[in-house]
Amino acid sequence: MIPKLIDKYTGTMSGYPYATINAFNWLAALGGNWKGQADPALFGISWQQLGCFHILLVTAGLAYFAARSVRGRWFSPLLLAAYYGIGIFTLAHCMHERYMVPGVLLTLLAAAHWNDIRLYAAGVGLSLTGFINLATVYSLTGSDDEWLTSATSSTVAVLTGLGETVCFVLLIFAVWDIARHGHTLALPETKPETAPPVPAPQPKWTRREVGTLLALTAATAVLSFSYLGSRTAPQDPLDATGTALSESVTLDGSAVSLWVYPGISFGGSMTVTDANGSTVFEKELNYGTCFSWTANDVQLAAGTQLTVMVENAQLFELAFRDANGRLVPVTGGGALFDEQTAVPDTISQLNSMYFDEIYHGRTGYEQLHKMPVYETTHPPLGKDLIMVGIALFGMTAFGWRFAGTLFGVLLVPLAWCFVRRLTRKPWVAATAGVLLALDFMRFSQSRLATIDVYGTFFILLGAYCMVWYCQRVLTVGVNRALLPMALGGVAFGLGCAAKWTGIYAGAGLAVLYLGVLYARWQQKRPGFRAEFRTAVVGGVLFYVLLPLCLYIGSYLPYWWRDPAFSLSDWWQCQVSMFSYHATLKATHPFESRWYTWLLGLRPVWYYRNGYLPYGMKASIAGMAGPVIWLVGLAALVGLLWHQVSGRGSRQGAGVLILYGTQLIPWMLVTRCTFLYHYFPSSMFCLAALALVLARMKHVDWAKKIAAGLCVVALVLFVLYYPALSGLPIPAWWADALNVLPSFGFY
Repeated sequence: MIPKLIDKYTGTMSGYPYATINAFNWLAALGGNWKGQADPALFGISWQQLGCFHILLVTAGLAYFAARSVRGRWFSPLLLAAYYGIGIFTLAHCMHERYMVPGVLLTLLAAAHWNDIRLYAAGVGLSLTGFINLATVYSLTGSDDEWLTSATSSTVAVLTGLGETVCFVLLIFAVWDIARHGHTLALPETKPETAPPVPAPQPKWTRREVGTLLALTAATAVLSFSYLGSRTAPQDPLDATGTALSESVTLDGSAVSLWVYPGISFGGSMTVTDANGSTVFEKELNYGTCFSWTANDVQLAAGTQLTVMVENAQLFELAFRDANGRLVPVTGGGALFDEQTAVPDTISQLNSMYFDEIYHGRTGYEQLHKMPVYETTHPPLGKDLIMVGIALFGMTAFGWRFAGTLFGVLLVPLAWCFVRRLTRKPWVAATAGVLLALDFMRFSQSRLATIDVYGTFFILLGAYCMVWYCQRVLTVGVNRALLPMALGGVAFGLGCAAKWTGIYAGAGLAVLYLGVLYARWQQKRPGFRAEFRTAVVGGVLFYVLLPLCLYIGSYLPYWWRDPAFSLSDWWQCQVSMFSYHATLKATHPFESRWYTWLLGLRPVWYYRNGYLPYGMKASIAGMAGPVIWLVGLAALVGLLWHQVSGRGSRQGAGVLILYGTQLIPWMLVTRCTFLYHYFPSSMFCLAALALVLARMKHVDWAKKIAAGLCVVALVLFVLYYPALSGLPIPAWWADALNVLPSFGFY
């Protein structure tokens, strides 16, 4: 039997001669994934030698623990099997990701047998790291990163391997204590179930708090709207959509550069020819060129007569520049040279679209001018709001970014109010407001003319209304909680109309809605049947019918453009959207999987300025705010541990439900995804962080920690402001900001 097992093990190792085969363990943390086992690892020894040494060490530990536990009469094969199974997976070579599963199961069974809090913690931690390990490997099977060689996947392997190793160390401490002394640390006794208490009243707003909130909101507005975009841009195009138009122009000076500012195009072109009919310059005008300046090299002498032909496209403005960068005056040119004062001095994100603005910002313009819309893969509310900004400030960079930036600013007071209602502690709410004001993702994502900030805002607003509703129900009953019920339905409907991720939030809202109804029943108050009927009718009215009406209403610009637009057409829009997302096979160099979002490992590179002098760089990246995302993740894990160990709270459970229902659906999505899809979930990382601060026993220490987190957030924001705003900086500074190999946004 034993020789056969040895032959089996050695045969398996020879078939997979690697330090680790996608197993996120200690060897992976040292960088050994898919490294040959004969390659050097540490201090000149090979991965195989290191693995064999670890196997001997773990086996010696097994013999020791077995002998001590037999002597003390608390021998436990289950506990020792858990130790050995996880120990081999963590420290041995030639491990696959799936080899961890039996050890995790044994650890959880041992925890249940001994009722030891350390074993439970190790089991939960190993379950999480194992889940991330399996999700990473199987989600990338068949992709270009199947071998986990990218910077992002390698970082995930290292960090998860470290986490798994920490869990194994915790398991060792528990096994040591139990095997040597028979000593366990029992879970706290669960309190007998009682009627849910009535929530404490909300603290009254003081003038000082209101003033502080207004001041923070104003400061956030100044920060967000500064360096946002130009309020000047050409507004009157030469519109050759569906036809071909030309203009003649004569240069009054020599030119070395031609600047082009196109508008809407579904596939067109422009061609510049001289008096002899020779082509001087030509450019394809497509969906990616709209509302973005480009500089193109030409060599033209003064007095040159040119003809500009535009086909099936809008062209807003052209500009010639001489060798000194000055605008070259021209004669003629019509609509192509009638707004020379609107030509910028330099080309940058301040006057040109970038990333998905070419879809959503463009669609806002199209809706405003009753044109056929290009972007139909998301509901239209976000683009309706972008349209409002364009209507107010013109088709300028400031105009198409105004509405999103405004909603990004309003997220700060909303988060303040949400945390205040959740914790009933104004100082914690103020901390949350400051942290969100300085959050990387809130800043960069809201200053981009895309739709994610609207969905995030309404998701958080819906969560606020639901918490308000739950508190009212437990205090005065369902019949006197109709206002937050109705407002919550409005927020849910607007969230769905902004982006379908709002539907994910609906699952969490439903759980809380039904959960508080059950809690109300437990209070055994008279008249519950009437409250139950109100809850059922209100749920259908405010969380089904009203959101549906708001969702359909977001399509009003379609009807304005075409009065024949019907419900049948609306339904076809939904079918088309679903089909697009269900069948999308596109890839992107900065796409990322959900498990990388937790630590913000793969930012999205939105923009790079290619018109800067040597030695200067400018980029914009959608990044994770380290304080909210990382510290908030730790707080979420803490809340989860308190819940599963019987020490949780209703607030903690609510935050976990809202976070989980926002994130879990992304685990099932196989299409191309990005870090900013985690933006709504990060709001509940902030809420978890706030709850942990609010529940600390020593308030003075809690306030010092909160102040320290705000200082850290401020320092990091100042340091990374150029990468969030596109501000040009020296190359050495830019390169220093890529602290992880998976960043790569300069």
